[in-house]
Amino acid sequence: MELKVATSLLVLGWFGSVEKASEKMGIGGRTAAQYLRQFVGAVLKRYKEAVIALPVGGELQRLVTASRSWNPPLPGCVLFMDGSYVPFSPPAASAPDYINHYKYKAIQWQVCCDERKRVRDLTTGKFVLL
Repeated sequence: MELKVATSLLVLGWFGSVEKASEKMGIGGRTAAQYLRQFVGAVLKRYKEAVIALPVGGELQRLVTASRSWNPPLPGCVLFMDGSYVPFSPPAASAPDYINHYKYKAIQWQVCCDERKRVRDLTTGKFVLL
């Protein structure tokens, strides 16, 4: 399980390439791609219906209308964005690649939320999980 998660996070958060991640992890490219599909599938299965959804139609208009009443107002802003470090235990060989400026091993996530604290976009590295 740890190898699957580590490989997936390496693709998503660092290389953006299954081939490069598979070389780094010492596994085949097809295996790395399968790990990534399983990882993303599990995340989507767990969170897609509950919290990850792009605003569309009437909901997008509701967000725009709601944003006009914020105090202080933020013209043109309908979502909130923040980045966070997620502690992570990578394989020993790649551990130095994950040490952040706070001196611990982590990956970084960027999350966009609406005013109801629903996740609208979750990004790490070059990929977006929707």
